[in-house]
Amino acid sequence: MTPAQVEAKFMDCALLTRKEAEARRVFAFISDLPNKTSFDGFWSLLAGS
Repeated sequence: MTPAQVEAKFMDCALLTRKEAEARRVFAFISDLPNKTSFDGFWSLLAGS
């Protein structure tokens, strides 16, 4: 799958439970995961904070 296809599939699923802006923030975090040194900030994204 291309990166655009992965994002589209993620958004299809995420929009079932999140507003678009929240889903995009979660996707951005996950997309940058290889560069992260911790999950700080991730749990609050999932909690909808």
